[in-house]
Amino acid sequence: MRNEFPISVKQKLAERVAYRCSFPDCDQHTIGPGVENDMATMNLEEAAHIYAASPGGPRYNPELSDDACRSIENGIWLCRKHARVIDVGHKVYAAQTLKTWKKSAELRARYVLLGGDTDQAALPSVLLRLGHRLVCWVRWLAIEHLQWTFEVVAFVEGSIQDLQMYCSSFSQMPSYNRFVIIESQGDGRCLEGIHLKVEQGQRVLLECFVGPKAPRSIHQDMADFALDSDFDLETYQGDLHVVTGTEAAIQAITLSLSLQYGDLKEFPDEGSEFRWILAHYQHDPLLNKMIKMEVARLLTVGANLANRPGLDFVNRVIDVQVLGVRQLPICSPAIVHLELEFGDGEQWKGIIQIPV
Repeated sequence: MRNEFPISVKQKLAERVAYRCSFPDCDQHTIGPGVENDMATMNLEEAAHIYAASPGGPRYNPELSDDACRSIENGIWLCRKHARVIDVGHKVYAAQTLKTWKKSAELRARYVLLGGDTDQAALPSVLLRLGHRLVCWVRWLAIEHLQWTFEVVAFVEGSIQDLQMYCSSFSQMPSYNRFVIIESQGDGRCLEGIHLKVEQGQRVLLECFVGPKAPRSIHQDMADFALDSDFDLETYQGDLHVVTGTEAAIQAITLSLSLQYGDLKEFPDEGSEFRWILAHYQHDPLLNKMIKMEVARLLTVGANLANRPGLDFVNRVIDVQVLGVRQLPICSPAIVHLELEFGDGEQWKGIIQIPV
Protein backbone atom coordinates (compact mmCIF):
# COMPACT_ATOMS: atom_id res chain seq x y z
CA MET A 1 0.00 0.00 0.00
CA ARG A 2 1.27 3.48 -0.90
CA ASN A 3 1.47 5.93 2.03
CA GLU A 4 0.11 9.12 0.48
CA PHE A 5 0.27 12.45 2.30
CA PRO A 6 -2.97 13.77 3.80
CA ILE A 7 -4.27 16.97 2.17
CA SER A 8 -3.41 18.91 5.33
CA VAL A 9 0.25 17.83 5.12
CA LYS A 10 0.46 18.78 1.44
CA GLN A 11 -0.97 22.20 2.20
CA LYS A 12 1.50 22.84 5.02
CA LEU A 13 4.46 21.69 2.90
CA ALA A 14 3.42 24.15 0.20
CA GLU A 15 2.75 27.04 2.57
CA ARG A 16 6.09 26.67 4.37
CA VAL A 17 7.96 27.38 1.11
CA ALA A 18 5.44 29.92 -0.24
CA TYR A 19 4.35 27.45 -2.93
CA ARG A 20 7.81 27.53 -4.53
CA CYS A 21 9.97 24.60 -5.59
CA SER A 22 12.63 23.57 -3.05
CA PHE A 23 15.14 22.28 -5.62
CA PRO A 24 18.37 24.36 -5.63
CA ASP A 25 18.13 27.43 -7.88
CA CYS A 26 14.64 26.57 -9.12
CA ASP A 27 12.30 28.61 -6.87
CA GLN A 28 9.50 28.18 -9.43
CA HIS A 29 5.98 29.19 -8.42
CA THR A 30 3.86 26.06 -8.33
CA ILE A 31 0.37 27.57 -8.20
CA GLY A 32 -1.39 30.30 -10.15
CA PRO A 33 -4.57 31.27 -12.00
CA GLY A 34 -6.17 28.91 -14.44
CA VAL A 35 -7.75 29.86 -17.74
CA GLU A 36 -11.12 28.11 -17.53
CA ASN A 37 -12.84 30.81 -15.46
CA ASP A 38 -12.24 33.48 -12.83
CA MET A 39 -12.22 30.88 -10.05
CA ALA A 40 -9.86 28.39 -11.69
CA THR A 41 -6.34 27.70 -10.42
CA MET A 42 -3.50 25.77 -11.98
CA ASN A 43 -1.15 23.59 -9.95
CA LEU A 44 2.28 22.48 -11.17
CA GLU A 45 3.46 21.06 -7.89
CA GLU A 46 4.10 17.82 -6.06
CA ALA A 47 4.49 16.93 -2.43
CA ALA A 48 7.34 14.47 -2.92
CA HIS A 49 8.36 11.80 -0.45
CA ILE A 50 11.90 11.98 0.92
CA TYR A 51 11.70 8.29 1.86
CA ALA A 52 9.54 6.33 -0.60
CA ALA A 53 5.82 5.91 -0.01
CA SER A 54 5.97 2.18 -0.70
CA PRO A 55 8.52 -0.68 -0.83
CA GLY A 56 10.76 -0.57 -3.86
CA GLY A 57 10.32 3.17 -4.31
CA PRO A 58 13.06 5.82 -4.33
CA ARG A 59 15.04 5.98 -1.08
CA TYR A 60 12.74 3.47 0.62
CA ASN A 61 13.42 3.13 4.34
CA PRO A 62 12.11 -0.18 5.73
CA GLU A 63 12.39 1.09 9.31
CA LEU A 64 10.04 4.04 8.74
CA SER A 65 6.52 3.55 10.11
CA ASP A 66 3.45 4.28 7.97
CA ASP A 67 2.63 7.34 10.08
CA ALA A 68 6.19 8.67 9.76
CA CYS A 69 6.11 8.08 6.01
CA ARG A 70 2.95 10.20 5.70
CA SER A 71 4.21 12.93 8.04
CA ILE A 72 5.34 16.42 7.06
CA GLU A 73 8.90 15.53 8.10
CA ASN A 74 9.05 13.07 5.19
CA GLY A 75 7.88 15.53 2.55
CA ILE A 76 9.50 18.13 0.32
CA TRP A 77 7.63 20.58 -1.93
CA LEU A 78 8.82 20.56 -5.55
CA CYS A 79 7.68 21.52 -9.01
CA ARG A 80 6.65 18.54 -11.10
CA LYS A 81 9.87 18.61 -13.13
CA HIS A 82 12.11 18.31 -10.08
CA ALA A 83 9.85 15.84 -8.31
CA ARG A 84 10.50 13.64 -11.32
CA VAL A 85 14.24 14.42 -11.21
CA ILE A 86 14.73 13.30 -7.60
CA ASP A 87 12.77 10.09 -8.12
CA VAL A 88 14.37 9.07 -11.39
CA GLY A 89 17.74 10.05 -9.91
CA HIS A 90 17.09 8.49 -6.51
CA LYS A 91 20.52 6.84 -6.58
CA VAL A 92 22.02 10.31 -7.04
CA TYR A 93 20.20 12.40 -4.44
CA ALA A 94 20.20 11.05 -0.90
CA ALA A 95 17.49 11.59 1.70
CA GLN A 96 19.79 13.74 3.84
CA THR A 97 20.49 15.99 0.86
CA LEU A 98 16.75 16.48 0.24
CA LYS A 99 16.30 17.42 3.91
CA THR A 100 18.99 20.08 3.51
CA TRP A 101 17.27 21.52 0.43
CA LYS A 102 13.94 21.53 2.25
CA LYS A 103 15.33 23.44 5.22
CA SER A 104 17.03 25.99 2.95
CA ALA A 105 13.80 26.62 1.02
CA GLU A 106 11.81 27.12 4.23
CA LEU A 107 14.34 29.57 5.65
CA ARG A 108 14.44 31.59 2.44
CA ALA A 109 10.63 31.78 2.39
CA ARG A 110 10.65 33.04 5.98
CA TYR A 111 13.17 35.80 5.25
CA VAL A 112 11.21 36.98 2.19
CA LEU A 113 7.98 36.96 4.20
CA LEU A 114 9.56 39.15 6.89
CA GLY A 115 10.79 41.59 4.27
CA GLY A 116 14.52 41.05 4.65
CA ASP A 117 17.38 39.55 2.72
CA THR A 118 18.16 35.90 3.24
CA ASP A 119 20.41 35.39 6.24
CA GLN A 120 23.11 33.34 4.52
CA ALA A 121 24.74 32.42 7.83
CA ALA A 122 21.60 30.60 8.96
CA LEU A 123 21.24 28.44 5.84
CA PRO A 124 22.30 24.80 6.27
CA SER A 125 25.66 23.69 4.90
CA VAL A 126 27.18 20.30 4.10
CA LEU A 127 30.70 18.93 4.05
CA LEU A 128 32.44 18.66 0.70
CA ARG A 129 35.77 16.98 0.01
CA LEU A 130 38.06 17.54 -2.98
CA GLY A 131 41.06 15.27 -3.39
CA HIS A 132 42.92 14.09 -0.32
CA ARG A 133 43.48 17.26 1.65
CA LEU A 134 40.66 19.70 0.96
CA VAL A 135 37.49 19.62 3.09
CA CYS A 136 35.11 22.56 3.43
CA TRP A 137 31.59 23.48 4.44
CA VAL A 138 29.47 24.46 1.41
CA ARG A 139 25.90 25.33 0.51
CA TRP A 140 24.11 23.92 -2.53
CA LEU A 141 23.36 26.74 -4.97
CA ALA A 142 22.42 25.11 -8.25
CA ILE A 143 22.27 21.80 -10.09
CA GLU A 144 22.24 21.65 -13.86
CA HIS A 145 22.59 18.02 -14.92
CA LEU A 146 26.30 17.30 -14.37
CA GLN A 147 27.22 20.74 -13.06
CA TRP A 148 26.97 21.22 -9.30
CA THR A 149 27.45 24.73 -7.91
CA PHE A 150 28.23 25.48 -4.27
CA GLU A 151 29.04 28.45 -2.11
CA VAL A 152 32.11 27.82 0.05
CA VAL A 153 31.40 28.73 3.68
CA ALA A 154 34.43 27.62 5.72
CA PHE A 155 37.42 25.29 5.53
CA VAL A 156 38.03 22.22 7.67
CA GLU A 157 41.15 21.00 5.86
CA GLY A 158 43.08 23.37 3.59
CA SER A 159 42.47 27.03 2.76
CA ILE A 160 41.23 29.26 -0.05
CA GLN A 161 44.78 29.30 -1.43
CA ASP A 162 44.83 25.48 -1.46
CA LEU A 163 41.47 25.46 -3.24
CA GLN A 164 42.75 27.90 -5.85
CA MET A 165 45.82 25.70 -6.38
CA TYR A 166 43.66 22.59 -6.71
CA CYS A 167 41.51 24.24 -9.38
CA SER A 168 44.41 25.77 -11.32
CA SER A 169 46.42 22.52 -11.41
CA PHE A 170 43.43 20.24 -11.94
CA SER A 171 44.33 19.14 -15.48
CA GLN A 172 47.79 17.96 -14.36
CA MET A 173 46.49 15.91 -11.42
CA PRO A 174 46.41 12.10 -11.41
CA SER A 175 42.91 10.71 -11.93
CA TYR A 176 42.71 9.28 -8.42
CA ASN A 177 42.87 12.81 -6.95
CA ARG A 178 40.13 14.27 -9.15
CA PHE A 179 36.94 13.63 -7.24
CA VAL A 180 34.31 15.37 -5.14
CA ILE A 181 32.56 13.80 -2.14
CA ILE A 182 29.39 15.23 -0.57
CA GLU A 183 28.96 13.96 2.99
CA SER A 184 25.15 14.25 3.00
CA GLN A 185 25.05 12.22 -0.21
CA GLY A 186 27.18 9.40 1.19
CA ASP A 187 28.95 9.14 -2.16
CA GLY A 188 30.59 11.33 -4.77
CA ARG A 189 31.69 11.66 -8.36
CA CYS A 190 34.87 11.74 -10.34
CA LEU A 191 35.50 15.28 -11.57
CA GLU A 192 35.82 16.20 -15.22
CA GLY A 193 36.41 19.87 -14.49
CA ILE A 194 36.27 22.47 -11.73
CA HIS A 195 36.01 26.25 -11.63
CA LEU A 196 36.42 28.70 -8.76
CA LYS A 197 34.92 32.17 -8.78
CA VAL A 198 35.40 34.83 -6.08
CA GLU A 199 32.69 37.47 -6.28
CA GLN A 200 32.82 40.96 -4.87
CA GLY A 201 32.37 40.80 -1.12
CA GLN A 202 34.54 37.67 -1.03
CA ARG A 203 31.71 35.24 -1.85
CA VAL A 204 33.40 32.07 -3.10
CA LEU A 205 31.53 29.98 -5.68
CA LEU A 206 32.67 26.50 -6.68
CA GLU A 207 31.48 24.87 -9.89
CA CYS A 208 32.05 21.12 -10.11
CA PHE A 209 31.65 19.43 -13.50
CA VAL A 210 31.06 15.85 -12.49
CA GLY A 211 31.08 12.62 -14.40
CA PRO A 212 28.04 10.33 -14.46
CA LYS A 213 27.57 8.00 -11.55
CA ALA A 214 29.45 4.79 -12.26
CA PRO A 215 27.44 1.55 -12.68
CA ARG A 216 27.12 -0.51 -9.52
CA SER A 217 27.96 -4.20 -9.36
CA ILE A 218 25.89 -6.75 -7.44
CA HIS A 219 27.35 -7.72 -4.07
CA GLN A 220 25.48 -11.02 -4.05
CA ASP A 221 27.67 -12.14 -6.96
CA MET A 222 30.86 -11.64 -4.96
CA ALA A 223 33.12 -14.46 -3.74
CA ASP A 224 36.55 -14.39 -2.12
CA PHE A 225 38.83 -16.36 0.16
CA ALA A 226 37.99 -15.71 3.80
CA LEU A 227 40.46 -13.80 5.96
CA ASP A 228 40.88 -14.06 9.70
CA SER A 229 41.24 -11.11 12.09
CA ASP A 230 44.93 -10.79 11.13
CA PHE A 231 43.99 -10.81 7.42
CA ASP A 232 45.60 -14.20 6.88
CA LEU A 233 43.85 -16.85 4.79
CA GLU A 234 41.32 -18.71 6.88
CA THR A 235 41.05 -22.49 6.61
CA TYR A 236 38.26 -24.87 7.51
CA GLN A 237 39.04 -28.56 7.98
CA GLY A 238 42.26 -28.08 6.05
CA ASP A 239 40.67 -26.26 3.12
CA LEU A 240 40.59 -22.58 2.34
CA HIS A 241 37.35 -21.04 3.50
CA VAL A 242 35.37 -18.99 0.93
CA VAL A 243 32.97 -16.14 1.69
CA THR A 244 30.26 -15.00 -0.70
CA GLY A 245 27.60 -12.31 -1.06
CA THR A 246 27.19 -9.89 1.83
CA GLU A 247 29.95 -11.55 3.87
CA ALA A 248 32.42 -11.09 1.00
CA ALA A 249 31.30 -7.48 0.53
CA ILE A 250 31.82 -6.54 4.18
CA GLN A 251 35.22 -8.26 4.16
CA ALA A 252 36.21 -6.15 1.13
CA ILE A 253 35.17 -2.94 2.90
CA THR A 254 37.08 -3.91 6.04
CA LEU A 255 40.19 -4.76 4.03
CA SER A 256 40.02 -1.49 2.06
CA LEU A 257 39.78 0.60 5.23
CA SER A 258 42.59 -1.36 6.88
CA LEU A 259 45.12 -0.74 4.12
CA GLN A 260 46.96 2.50 4.87
CA TYR A 261 46.89 4.99 2.00
CA GLY A 262 50.34 5.34 0.42
CA ASP A 263 51.80 2.10 1.82
CA LEU A 264 51.89 0.49 -1.64
CA LYS A 265 54.19 2.79 -3.61
CA GLU A 266 53.61 0.91 -6.86
CA PHE A 267 49.86 1.63 -6.45
CA PRO A 268 49.69 5.20 -5.06
CA ASP A 269 45.90 5.31 -5.23
CA GLU A 270 45.42 2.20 -3.07
CA GLY A 271 44.42 2.21 0.58
CA SER A 272 42.46 4.49 2.86
CA GLU A 273 43.10 7.40 5.21
CA PHE A 274 41.05 5.80 7.99
CA ARG A 275 43.94 5.73 10.46
CA TRP A 276 45.01 9.30 9.69
CA ILE A 277 41.46 10.58 10.17
CA LEU A 278 41.03 8.62 13.40
CA ALA A 279 44.30 10.01 14.78
CA HIS A 280 43.49 13.63 13.89
CA TYR A 281 39.74 13.67 14.60
CA GLN A 282 39.33 11.10 17.39
CA HIS A 283 38.04 13.76 19.81
CA ASP A 284 36.42 15.98 17.18
CA PRO A 285 32.64 16.06 16.50
CA LEU A 286 33.45 15.75 12.79
CA LEU A 287 35.04 12.31 13.17
CA ASN A 288 32.07 10.28 11.90
CA LYS A 289 31.45 12.62 8.96
CA MET A 290 35.12 12.48 7.95
CA ILE A 291 35.15 8.67 8.08
CA LYS A 292 31.89 8.57 6.11
CA MET A 293 33.46 10.69 3.36
CA GLU A 294 36.51 8.42 3.29
CA VAL A 295 34.35 5.32 2.77
CA ALA A 296 32.48 7.27 0.08
CA ARG A 297 35.80 8.10 -1.59
CA LEU A 298 36.69 4.42 -1.80
CA LEU A 299 33.44 3.54 -3.55
CA THR A 300 33.56 6.64 -5.79
CA VAL A 301 37.10 6.72 -7.16
CA GLY A 302 37.65 2.98 -7.25
CA ALA A 303 34.47 2.42 -9.21
CA ASN A 304 35.68 4.72 -11.98
CA LEU A 305 39.28 3.60 -12.41
CA ALA A 306 40.02 0.86 -14.91
CA ASN A 307 42.85 -0.72 -12.93
CA ARG A 308 40.76 -1.89 -9.96
CA PRO A 309 37.08 -2.38 -9.13
CA GLY A 310 37.03 -0.47 -5.83
CA LEU A 311 33.92 -0.79 -3.68
CA ASP A 312 31.62 -0.46 -6.67
CA PHE A 313 29.09 -2.85 -5.11
CA VAL A 314 28.11 -0.06 -2.67
CA ASN A 315 25.74 2.64 -3.89
CA ARG A 316 25.79 4.90 -0.84
CA VAL A 317 27.13 5.20 2.70
CA ILE A 318 24.15 6.06 4.89
CA ASP A 319 25.83 6.41 8.27
CA VAL A 320 29.11 5.80 10.08
CA GLN A 321 29.62 5.81 13.84
CA VAL A 322 33.02 5.14 15.39
CA LEU A 323 32.09 3.45 18.67
CA GLY A 324 35.59 3.28 20.13
CA VAL A 325 38.97 1.61 19.97
CA ARG A 326 39.40 -1.74 21.70
CA GLN A 327 42.71 -1.89 23.54
CA LEU A 328 44.71 -5.05 22.84
CA PRO A 329 48.40 -5.83 23.44
CA ILE A 330 49.43 -5.87 19.78
CA CYS A 331 46.69 -4.30 17.68
CA SER A 332 43.89 -1.94 18.69
CA PRO A 333 40.93 -2.35 16.35
CA ALA A 334 38.51 0.54 15.88
CA ILE A 335 34.91 -0.55 16.37
CA VAL A 336 32.77 1.02 13.64
CA HIS A 337 29.03 0.88 13.11
CA LEU A 338 28.40 1.06 9.37
CA GLU A 339 25.13 1.54 7.53
CA LEU A 340 25.07 1.42 3.74
CA GLU A 341 23.05 0.76 0.64
CA PHE A 342 24.30 -1.85 -1.82
CA GLY A 343 24.20 -1.40 -5.57
CA ASP A 344 20.96 -3.37 -5.87
CA GLY A 345 19.22 -1.17 -3.26
CA GLU A 346 19.51 -3.64 -0.37
CA GLN A 347 20.44 -1.93 2.90
CA TRP A 348 22.88 -3.32 5.45
CA LYS A 349 24.05 -2.19 8.86
CA GLY A 350 26.40 -3.79 11.32
CA ILE A 351 29.71 -3.63 13.15
CA ILE A 352 33.15 -3.92 11.54
CA GLN A 353 36.58 -3.79 13.17
CA ILE A 354 39.45 -1.90 11.58
CA PRO A 355 42.97 -2.50 13.00
CA VAL A 356 44.72 0.77 13.80
